[in-house]
Amino acid sequence: MPLTDNQVLTLMSLGVLLGRVGREALTEFEQVLVREVSERWVRDRRAAQVTAEEWQVVERAIDAMRAEMREQLGELAEVHAI
Repeated sequence: MPLTDNQVLTLMSLGVLLGRVGREALTEFEQVLVREVSERWVRDRRAAQVTAEEWQVVERAIDAMRAEMREQLGELAEVHAI
């Protein structure tokens, strides 16, 4: 299926999360799939497609990375608390 506008926005925000916490939060399979889906979009935005199954993995990966980022930010806040 073609990517929706919301999916495109999600992919655009993935780079930061993947770079910051991808290794800690994702399995190797999830890392590879997220990169492949993102690269498809970068290569040819109009022709980029994603299956429902792939997008489910991407959504779970995003949730895992956001949770990891929140955890890291919480730990950082505790370290610097006055």
